[in-house]
Amino acid sequence: MMNSPEINEQAELDRALRGLFGSDDVVVSNWNQQAPGTPGVSGAIVTRLSGTASVDGQPRPWSLIRKWIMSPERRQVNPTARNETPSGIDYWKREFLVYQSGVLDDLPAGFTRPRCLHTQEQEDGCTLWLEVVEEELTIWPLSRYDLAAYHLGCFNGSYLSARALPDYPWLSVEIAQQRERKNGELFAQFDELRQHPVVRRGWPDEVADGILRIWQEREQFYRILRQLPQVFQHGDAGRRNLMAVTGKNGASKTFAIDWGYAGVGAVGEEIAATVISPAIWYQGVTPEQLPELEAIVLDGYIAGLRQAGWHGDGQLARLGYLCSVALRYGPMITIPEILALNWKNGDEVKQRFGWSIEEWADTLAPIRHFVIQRADQARQLMA
Repeated sequence: MMNSPEINEQAELDRALRGLFGSDDVVVSNWNQQAPGTPGVSGAIVTRLSGTASVDGQPRPWSLIRKWIMSPERRQVNPTARNETPSGIDYWKREFLVYQSGVLDDLPAGFTRPRCLHTQEQEDGCTLWLEVVEEELTIWPLSRYDLAAYHLGCFNGSYLSARALPDYPWLSVEIAQQRERKNGELFAQFDELRQHPVVRRGWPDEVADGILRIWQEREQFYRILRQLPQVFQHGDAGRRNLMAVTGKNGASKTFAIDWGYAGVGAVGEEIAATVISPAIWYQGVTPEQLPELEAIVLDGYIAGLRQAGWHGDGQLARLGYLCSVALRYGPMITIPEILALNWKNGDEVKQRFGWSIEEWADTLAPIRHFVIQRADQARQLMA
């Protein structure tokens, strides 16, 4: 229980609750907060607050999310990260600006995001006060991905038919290419790194050869992504950032959270994460189920593009998806290897993620086989 919060924090909480209840007559009775999580790559600390308040004279329970995004200076990150350009993949302030801009205010039916109740900018960061969205399904059946992909297709497709692309300078661009700089050093010493037992588990010889070919041909994949029709996208629409919620009318909605990668990308690029990430993060999809999930997501996504009014060649969307899978989940997914080389305590990894580095490497090997096959399919479509 927090009986005597900071005066400025109380004032910001009051403003957020007035937005939540749509009333100026809100008096907080009491409130508490969960322990904040550890900051992610963006430097955001997410805390859930809850309590009771008098609203228009009636007691009402409430909960909301406070997302404090620390500036690079506050986080004391390296100078390179501090100088990240607004269109850079890790630009720290993007999600705050996305909500402030209103670019998410008119999303297509069924696809939505948490309501932003209040924004606050400080000297050392900025804060988003967001509504709480409760996930209904811990593990999605594969069929639920069809609806999520349809919603993503409607969202992306609206910028191919009716809407002009937003042109804010802080939107991310060429995300796949920007990821390259993070892994260039690793691939420069790849043969040496593969002597590490964990790295070799995730990169057996046939996998290493296939992924290295993608790395060597990456400029060709980048060129195709630039030439394909462009859309406004979430940028990281994997299962961790999508939530299934039933609306008041009984219709199922897809909520998208964490808009820190939002920007402009190729049609089809959006759904690479929708297909691959649930297998990488142990969210009810095994590597063996990826072909089935892929077919479901592509069908749903293209149906959404059509619903939005786009009548282009569906193979273009498939090509954008394949190129994005090849790049993002081929040379650009090296998290277990980085952890194996830098984390001395393997137990700490298992405590944080729920699985060991070795288990992760063993899962990624067949996923990389899948990725290599998709790169081959992309080459066939390019031809």
